[in-house]
Amino acid sequence: MSLKKINQKLVKKNKRLKEECNELKQKKTFSENDLHGIDFAMWDCDPTTFTYKDIEVTMVAYNTDCAEKDEIIKKQTHVVSTQTKRVKELLKKIEDLKKKIEKKFSVFHDIAEVIDPDYEMNGHLNSEKYEEIKKKRKEIIINDPKINFGDLLFIGSTYETRQEYGFVVVKNKEEGQLFGGEDGSSIPLDNKELKDIKYKKAILKMKKDYPEIYEIFSYWDEEEENEIENNYKKQNMWD
Repeated sequence: MSLKKINQKLVKKNKRLKEECNELKQKKTFSENDLHGIDFAMWDCDPTTFTYKDIEVTMVAYNTDCAEKDEIIKKQTHVVSTQTKRVKELLKKIEDLKKKIEKKFSVFHDIAEVIDPDYEMNGHLNSEKYEEIKKKRKEIIINDPKINFGDLLFIGSTYETRQEYGFVVVKNKEEGQLFGGEDGSSIPLDNKELKDIKYKKAILKMKKDYPEIYEIFSYWDEEEENEIENNYKKQNMWD
């Protein structure tokens, strides 16, 4: 039984005893029926000399006992509340530690055509609609549950011959903020906030499923075999 239910029962019992006392208060003596069911072991008296005074004294003791129990319940409730809060804090710390221990892999997303439906036809973002495109881009980053901090995105560029400017990395999902740069492959490497994220899966997915975009991504690299991979491995950001 919970502490709350025990307290409720004690309050009800106290109320009932007070009502019985009020009924018996006018009596100087008690009949056999009045005394039926009373546990005289509670009082140091004989049933034949049992008086209203005995009940009154006992009620005072009973009320004191209830007050003490209320204080105990109050203290226990506070202890439980404090312990519950502490447990929640510890569980959160454990989850945070798990996240730090677990490897966080970046994911690649191509959203150029999503934010500008004419991107494929034009080969670049429409500069005349750039403010509208920026607003849509921000909304997608904030609201798409698949896009997270550290993810590598291709969003395109308004510069027709400089699509390598069209790579960004998510900096703050809640506010739709991004890391950008002129060289897509160096963006993660140049930002210390991304140092705990691994980019192997994102880059290899791009290379396999989006070869044309990967060619833009590696425009300034790959002079040597696996140059991009080696650059990320040097900073422990590959896998």
